[in-house]
Amino acid sequence: MRKDREASERKWEKNERKWEEARKADAEKWEEQNRKWEENERKWEENQEELKKLREEQERKWQESRQDFKEEMEKSRKYFDLKLNATLGAIGSRWGIRTEASYRNALKGILEEVAPDLEVIHFEDFDSEGMVYDRPGTVELDVIIKNGLLMLCELKSSMSRADMFAFYKKAKFYERKQNRKGDRLIVISPMVEDQAKKVADELGVKIYSFAWDMEEELTG
Repeated sequence: MRKDREASERKWEKNERKWEEARKADAEKWEEQNRKWEENERKWEENQEELKKLREEQERKWQESRQDFKEEMEKSRKYFDLKLNATLGAIGSRWGIRTEASYRNALKGILEEVAPDLEVIHFEDFDSEGMVYDRPGTVELDVIIKNGLLMLCELKSSMSRADMFAFYKKAKFYERKQNRKGDRLIVISPMVEDQAKKVADELGVKIYSFAWDMEEELTG
């Protein structure tokens, strides 16, 4: 009986040890599971926060895009109106409905609107030697100055081949009178004859159809 009791006690102790080990293992598994749940919950919250930031950023970009689109549409509409008015003004000047001076003044205003920090000067001097027109006469030229850059410019409703040659001569007359070389020769006119364009290429004259087409050059 003593031996049986001792054997039973050993078995009980052994089983109790196994139960304790099992309980300990279960506790460790439970703690590990809890840790995983907490980690997953933390990641889920981080993902939610990231998604919230992404939504807010997307909304901000969407609002900016809408605003940029509205501004671009307004700018395009404004430029379209200006081009239409300038073209009609050019036609009117060509047929004598408006004076060339009024057309030039309108373009001057557009240039100053495109780049407020530039200066448009109307140069006028008497050519006693007939350098420009092969006879004495008054020479008029528009001068654009921006950040020290000197642009000699012809603002005209239409340009023929003869007009292009005359502009080049006027530029040379200005350079001689002012003892300063122009950095660029520019013609702004919505109506330039094909032969005049060829002359411009030969003489290094850059042509713009409208004043605001110079925006990148004037604001750069």
